[in-house]
Amino acid sequence: MSELFVNMVLKEIDAEMESQYFRLLWIDSTYEHLVWFNLVEKKSLPIFIKVKKVLEMLKSGQLIEVIEHPYIVNSFEYELDSLSKEKREERWKMIEDLVSRENMPFVFEKAKRGEMINELIEKGYVKSTIYRWLRRYWRYGQNKNVLIGNYEMCGGKGKDKKLGEKKVGTPRKRKLVRGNGQNVTEDIKVKIKAAYTKYYVNGNSTFEQAYIGFLDDYFSTTIIVGSEERRILRNDIVQLSLNQFVYWGKKLTDKLYVTKARMGERNYNLGQRYLGDKSNNHVFGPGSVFQIDSTPIDVYLVSALNPNAIIRRATLYFVLDVFSRMITGFHVDTRPASLELAKLAFYSVACNKQVFCGDLGINIGSEEWIAEHKPQTIVADRGELKSKGIEPLIELLGLNTKNTPSYRADLKGIVERALGLVQQKAKPFFPGYIDKNFGTRGSKDVRLDAVLTIDDFRKYIIEYIRNYNQSTLENYEMTADLIRDGVSPIPNELWKWGIQNSSGLLSKIPHNELKYMCMTSIKGRITKEGLKVRNLIYDSEEENVKQWFALARKKTRTIEIVYDARNMTYMYYRNPETRKFIVFEMDSRSPYYGKSLMEIEAIQEYEKYLKDRHYTEDLERELTFSKRVQNMVNDAKERQMGVLDLKPESNTARLKNINENTLQESYNRLPQEGMYLDEIEEHKQIKRVLNTEEQKSDYDNQELEEIEEYEQNDMELFLEVLKERKDGSGRM
Repeated sequence: MSELFVNMVLKEIDAEMESQYFRLLWIDSTYEHLVWFNLVEKKSLPIFIKVKKVLEMLKSGQLIEVIEHPYIVNSFEYELDSLSKEKREERWKMIEDLVSRENMPFVFEKAKRGEMINELIEKGYVKSTIYRWLRRYWRYGQNKNVLIGNYEMCGGKGKDKKLGEKKVGTPRKRKLVRGNGQNVTEDIKVKIKAAYTKYYVNGNSTFEQAYIGFLDDYFSTTIIVGSEERRILRNDIVQLSLNQFVYWGKKLTDKLYVTKARMGERNYNLGQRYLGDKSNNHVFGPGSVFQIDSTPIDVYLVSALNPNAIIRRATLYFVLDVFSRMITGFHVDTRPASLELAKLAFYSVACNKQVFCGDLGINIGSEEWIAEHKPQTIVADRGELKSKGIEPLIELLGLNTKNTPSYRADLKGIVERALGLVQQKAKPFFPGYIDKNFGTRGSKDVRLDAVLTIDDFRKYIIEYIRNYNQSTLENYEMTADLIRDGVSPIPNELWKWGIQNSSGLLSKIPHNELKYMCMTSIKGRITKEGLKVRNLIYDSEEENVKQWFALARKKTRTIEIVYDARNMTYMYYRNPETRKFIVFEMDSRSPYYGKSLMEIEAIQEYEKYLKDRHYTEDLERELTFSKRVQNMVNDAKERQMGVLDLKPESNTARLKNINENTLQESYNRLPQEGMYLDEIEEHKQIKRVLNTEEQKSDYDNQELEEIEEYEQNDMELFLEVLKERKDGSGRM
């Protein structure tokens, strides 16, 4: 732990002493000093201590943070009667100035606090009373409501009694063995609650194990017997009985809190939560609340392209109206549950069902599935609606949204049951259905029986909805109004009755608008090549868009567009001024044309693979190339350094002679690089060999010198002629 905060309660772990609790009352702005207050000692006072020291004690384990402890007083304003409020205000008036922000941290300093208390004494307050309520204020969390005291515990049946030294209650049997016992004092209550919470509530121990832990913490000590350590009960303290520990442990802790802590929040919510509130509560008619949920179907499918190719289980989305129980929309997809699939389920909710079912190959009557509206409120798992991507859709549809907490599927009970029923209905009909024995040794692998495609399963869902929406609901709780009007508990009938009697909750959306809202939004960049999205280029026939592309040569810009990931051929942009849609289309010659986003990503990934598969070889070739070039340069440097220049020239002269040197280089090099047909090339090669041999045998040194002199004179003449041509003073 690296963070401390005001009112944090820390517990000091010390095997030789009873556990101490400290509350942090104040931390300075520099995070160097803090003030803490001992909660166990009756007459404790605030103590200054360094933050660094507390952090070190936390790190070493000497201190631990405790959330549940005996020093909590929860009193809400509406729980207080007039007398309690009056007493609270009197006590608050007494200490209000002492604990005000202006007097922090002076009230924690002994001298300054004494001065301030003396001023209160002069006003007629009693010192002991001031300290009594000041300590209570610090001990129980620096909250005004702790000043009401414990009047709820005073007098009457079930109230704690003021105890003296004499043991109350039924005398113990076998006193010689077990002793007389003792009364449970306030100090012991604190210890009981701490141990009961530690061992029974949070530790999941039995009562007996928690009692042993209680005795170990507060009533035992360690002795050495021989070379062994042993724990024994202390003789100077009369220990409590198991019955006393259990009785006071239960009494001092909240029963509901104990149940939740021992079961776990998740299991409690699913199994023990109070179920008095029903899904129909606070629902006023059709469209008041829709519930959405998804589940993997229990049937393996096959590919539509190859019926012998088994594919994984699809995902089924249902959207259901709480009031009428009508299934208002669905979506089945081979992809796992996601925001995109939830949007497609929303699309099916508000579209015309005759058109929707017709597109899937089934013709239905107009009265068979009459829902084509958007709701007022959507209830979903945190996963379905907790996303920035869904916010524009929610805003455009004008919906209220409610996310159920984690592990609270019970809050979407209606749609959960519908998802279960649709799968149970499928079991007798569908090969490839998974039952409870799937995957066990010796059981048949039902995946091999799969024959249905995803289109087949979608048709099954439509047939199921046609049947369900016109069938009687066995467990629907009828209202007095429904009974009075003679309405049968059939989803279609409930929907129609609700519209007549609770109108105003439903509304329709234009088809094009609905499609636009349910598509995925993304930012695209306007470039000189066109609209660029996910490294794909799109063009448009709109004249003003052509101008955008032309202007993008100087500066690009981004626009918000939408697309359907199932076919990335088109992108759509809505002009914020005209509200008209502009369509961008991918080049039909593109390898991605007509493909889904999933296919495109797979192709792009394969392209990367094709480029990367020779990465090592390409890198090695590049290294080889660099090495060879460097060696060539090094050889040239060595060659230059190995030539002795008998007539060294200045840098200026060397630069001045660049053109002349180039001509001389060309004169020597070009004849050697001349191109000949193969026959001549062969003849020249033979002749070159013969000439070389003749030169070796016939020429003496004198002749060689003459030849060299002739060639030198010839070169000088050639250069002089070229110079004259350049100056325009000579003729050829």
